[in-house]
Order: sequence, then structure tokens, then C-alpha cells
Amino acid sequence: MRKRFKLGTKIFSGFLGVLALMVVSGLISVVSVYSVGRALHTIAAEETPVVVASGEMALNLMHVRDILAEYRAATSTVELTNPEEVPKLLATYEGLIKDFDAYVDGITKGGSLKDGTRVLKTANTELAGAVEQADHVHNDEVQPAAHRLIDAGKAMLASAGDANEAMDGMEGIYDKVVDATVNLQQAVYTDLAKARKANAGGATLQNLALIAGGVGELHAALAESRIALEEVVQMNTLKGVEELEGHFKAKTERFDSLILPLYKGGSIDGHAIDISKLDHIRKVASALDEQHDAFQTAAKAIITTRRKAIQDIMTAQDAQVAVSTAVTKAQGLLNHVQELSRLDMSNAKDAGDSTRQWSQILMVGML
Repeated sequence: MRKRFKLGTKIFSGFLGVLALMVVSGLISVVSVYSVGRALHTIAAEETPVVVASGEMALNLMHVRDILAEYRAATSTVELTNPEEVPKLLATYEGLIKDFDAYVDGITKGGSLKDGTRVLKTANTELAGAVEQADHVHNDEVQPAAHRLIDAGKAMLASAGDANEAMDGMEGIYDKVVDATVNLQQAVYTDLAKARKANAGGATLQNLALIAGGVGELHAALAESRIALEEVVQMNTLKGVEELEGHFKAKTERFDSLILPLYKGGSIDGHAIDISKLDHIRKVASALDEQHDAFQTAAKAIITTRRKAIQDIMTAQDAQVAVSTAVTKAQGLLNHVQELSRLDMSNAKDAGDSTRQWSQILMVGML
């Protein structure tokens, strides 16, 4: 009885030992499978979508920068405007802004990307903070600069129309001034021819010759004024416009110094002239001066519209630089997001590998 009891006890004890080993082995397997599964979940379900989303956000910012560059090119100058492209470019820009916000919400709140990829809300507070910082840069720096550029572009399109209208108006008036100048020249030459035919005295002929010389200079002053305006339209700096405006004013003042004595009396270049008996010349000269005043008004419109266009171009340039700077800043934050995601994936992989290795060691040890 004693021997059988001892043998039974041994068998039972051996059975319990095997059962214990099976339980421990099962627990180790469960822990190992859970750890590896958790690592796979972290890599596949949590971090990989974050890497994808943050990468798409970086590409989104690049597209925003490129679209705004295209927009600026489409609205930059009177000669190169491409207004039919503007609505399409703005629609693309608005779509990119919405996509970026969707990516941010996907990472920080959880959701689905445009391609259907499911993104779980991240539990990494540092990563979420970097995404939110990128979103702040996007909202507070990229978009305001973009709106400045867009507004400047719209202003440039409007300026293009104003500039064309001003140029057309000036050209029409300029032709009238030229015609009036020719009429004055013909009136002077007619009186000069009559005086010579009538054998008028030297004082009369000298007076008419001075008047004829002044009228000849009117042509030159008027032509140089027109050239200055043509150069204003081509100018791309405010300083250049200011210099050309000064040149235009100088030629205008020269024109006035020549025309006013021809119907008000006075002197031309220090030489007194007598127009008291030259009624026809006075009348034609007065009409020419009125046309010239209208020409000056049209010229001011050209200078004003060109100066406004240059200011809008400068605003657009500054805004585009601000957009590029903000995009680079946001992309740096998104690169940090990707680094954090990859670090989480690496840590999860390492944890899974470590658990698997310890499980193997324990299992071998038990055997």
C-alpha cells in the first residue's frame, strides 16, 4: 500500500508539473502573441496612416505653393495676364486647403483620408502637438499670405483694365494734340508767308520767325512727353516711374513755356513776341493748350495706374515669399511628425521582437 501510494503520488505530482508547464507555456504564448499583435497594430493601424497623412500634408503644401505661383504668373503684368485660368487656380487652391484640414482632423481626431485610408486618433501627445503646430502655421501664416497674394492678383487684373483704358484714352487725345499742333504750325507759316509777300518790315518777320521756332519746339516737347509715357508703361520699379514722371513734367513745363506766350503774350526763351494783331494764331494756340491739358490728365491716369500695378506686383512678390517661408516652416513640423511616427513604429517593433525572444528563452528554459 505504501509503495503504491508513493507511486501514485509521484504520478500525480508529475501530472501537476506537466499541467503547470502547459499553463505557463500558454501564458507565455498569450503574452507573446498579444505583444506581437500590439506591435503590428501600432505599425499598421496607428503609425503607418499617420506617416501617409503627414506625407500627403507636405505634398499638399507644395501644391499650394505651386498653385499660387501659377496664379501670380497669370495675373502678374498687363502683357502676360491670363484671367481665364484664375477661377480654376483659385478652385484648386480652395480644394487643397480643405484637404489639408481633413488630414489634420484625421490625425488629431481620427477619421478617413480622401483615398479611404482609415486613420486612428494618435495617442502620442508630442506628435499631435507637432501636427497642431503645422496646422497653426497653415492657418495663421500660409493662408493669410496666400490671401494677400490673391487680392494683389485681383487688383492687378483690375489695374490691367484701367491701364488699357488709360492708354487708349491718352492715344486718342495725343492724336488730337498733334493735329492741333499742326494747325498752329500751318497758321504761323500762313501768316509768315503773307508777311513776306507783303514785304513786311524786319520786325514783323523776326516776330513771326520767333513764333515759328517756338511752334517747332512744341512738336519736339510733345513727342518726348509721349516717349516718356511709353517708357512708364514698360517700367517695373516705382523709382523708375518717378524718374520718368519727372522727365514728363519737364517736357510738359517746356511745352507750357512755349504755348502760353502764343495766346497770352510774353517771351519765348527770353525773346519778346508780339501777338496783339495775330488773332488767328492766338485762337489756334489757345485751342491747342486746351487739348494739351487733356493730354496731361490722360498721362496722369497712365502714371497712376502703372504705379498702382507695380505696388500690387510688389505686394504679390512679398506675399509669395511669405507663402514659401511658411510652407517650409510647416513642412519642417510635418517632417518631425513623420520622425515621431517612425520612432513609434521602431519602438513597437523592438518591443514585439523583445517579447518574442524572451518567450523563446523561457520556453527553452522550461524544457
